[in-house]
Amino acid sequence: RESLKAGRLEEAAQQAAAAEAAYPGGSWTREQRLALAVREQNYSAALRLSQSPQARAALAVAASKQAQTPKLALDFAKQAVKADPGSPVALARLAVTLRSMGKERAARKTLQKGWQAAPHRLLAAAWLEPGATALEQAQDAARLAAANPGHVESELFLGQTALAAQLTGEAKRHAEAALKAGNEDGRAAAILAALENRPAPPVRPAWRCTSCRTQSESWYCACPSCGQIGSFVDNASGKAVIKL
Repeated sequence: RESLKAGRLEEAAQQAAAAEAAYPGGSWTREQRLALAVREQNYSAALRLSQSPQARAALAVAASKQAQTPKLALDFAKQAVKADPGSPVALARLAVTLRSMGKERAARKTLQKGWQAAPHRLLAAAWLEPGATALEQAQDAARLAAANPGHVESELFLGQTALAAQLTGEAKRHAEAALKAGNEDGRAAAILAALENRPAPPVRPAWRCTSCRTQSESWYCACPSCGQIGSFVDNASGKAVIKL
């Protein structure tokens, strides 16, 4: 374990192999090999060693991003959703892989189903067509928001896309609705600030580690601060100790 913490990966691998030979299938050995695989970014190997649903989902997403073929990427994405069906990270990854294979209808169905159950900004980002105009994206956002009307994330999605399309009245209406629905992370306030040409307030980072409470704007399959796998959750609520 000390070798792993110190970054001596080859030494850690030798120790893990020796421990496996002495105590085949031991829990400590599995944990050591799992941590080593994550440090080496060998996520497919880490996935085979992981047991908790959240960790398996996170590792499967990371493995999908590393996959050498579209089919393998899709297989890992499906494993992620199977491990944690409600994970927005897993659902968004599945939609992205489906779209990359030309399965647009299946991708959209995945995102709509996820939005209906638990709207999330990652699902919103995966929904929009990159090549579409701002106005087209605003119109398209309404189709996803219709799967869960009035939800704070629906109002934020509509407000942000309306702002980008310079639909100022719509942007203001949806930002105010998001505030009324309980948004406190600064995203709704940022829309209103942009409309009023004043400095935007700080927006809380999107993700938080449930283990050490580190905040981060980016999602990681393992927390960069404490190393916990599958611990990053939406940071719409809660306080943080560390900001990455």
